[in-house]
Amino acid sequence: MQQFMKILFIRHAESTGNREKRMQGHGDFALTAMGRQQAKKLADRLLTEAWIPSHIYSSPLQRAAQTTQILVEHCRAGVPVPTSIAPVNDSPGTPELSSEGFAVEYADELKEFQNGIFQGLTWVEAMARYPQQCHELETSLDWIQIPEAESLWDARTRAFRLYPTPAQSPSEWRSNLGHYP
Repeated sequence: MQQFMKILFIRHAESTGNREKRMQGHGDFALTAMGRQQAKKLADRLLTEAWIPSHIYSSPLQRAAQTTQILVEHCRAGVPVPTSIAPVNDSPGTPELSSEGFAVEYADELKEFQNGIFQGLTWVEAMARYPQQCHELETSLDWIQIPEAESLWDARTRAFRLYPTPAQSPSEWRSNLGHYP
C-alpha cells in the first residue's frame, strides 16, 4: 500500500498588521485578541479531526509563532505528544521543544514575502510615499519588482528549501504555519 506525506498549511491568525491593513512582509506584528480567538477556534477544530502532527514548522515572525503556540497548547489535550523532530534538507532552523512537549521548528523559509519599501505601510501610505511604483502596480499585468523586496525566484527558492521529498518521509503528518494568502 502506498503511503503519502500529509502536509497541513496553516496561515497565521489575525495580526495587528492585518487589522491595520498593513503590508507586513518580514515586519514582526503580534496577534490581535481576535487573532488569538481564531487560533483557539482552529485548535478546537483540529482536535475534533484528530490532528496529530509528527513535525511542526513555523515562521519565526511573532504572528505565526503566537498562532503556533496557541495551537500547540490547545491540541495537546489527550494526544500522544512527539518529543523530537528530524531535520529537513539541512534546514538551518533549530527545533525547540515547547513546554507542552511538541517540537516546533522555527524556519525562516516560512517567512512572508519580503516586500521591500512597502513593508509596514498601508496602501494609502505607500501611495503617498511611492506614487510612481503604486501606479505601475495598479496598471500593469506584469510582475513588477518592488525596490528592496526579494524577487519571486528568491522567495520560491527560500520556501522550497524547507520541504522534503516524499521519499524521505512518506507517511508523516507535517504542519506548516506561516504567511499564506
